Amino acid sequence: MHTINHPKINVLASIGKLIAIKSGWIAQGTATPNLDYDMLENNTIWPTYPELARAVGITGSYVFKRAGGPRILEGRSALVRLPEFIAESYALYAGYPREAFDIPAVARVRDIIAAYA
Repeated sequence: MHTINHPKINVLASIGKLIAIKSGWIAQGTATPNLDYDMLENNTIWPTYPELARAVGITGSYVFKRAGGPRILEGRSALVRLPEFIAESYALYAGYPREAFDIPAVARVRDIIAAYA
């Protein structure tokens, strides 16, 4: 997954193939399309955290990817480690009005997180 709601293009191709088979539009043995270019790769990508990755037999990481590519002239990489991601997130949140964090959905998550702190 690139993010929680943007699967990789090959995942979408596999799901599309299964739908087409179940709908009778293509035969069971049809190969899954091999799609080399994934437009969502240019967007934000969150890692699979190592603790979760181990459960499904993969490595995982704490390296995030910003939207777009690197900004070489600004000395900015497209990849961000967890401490930098957290710092940038807080800097972004600082620009929001306080009331934005009091809406019920955000307040609920904030309270759940606070219970673990």
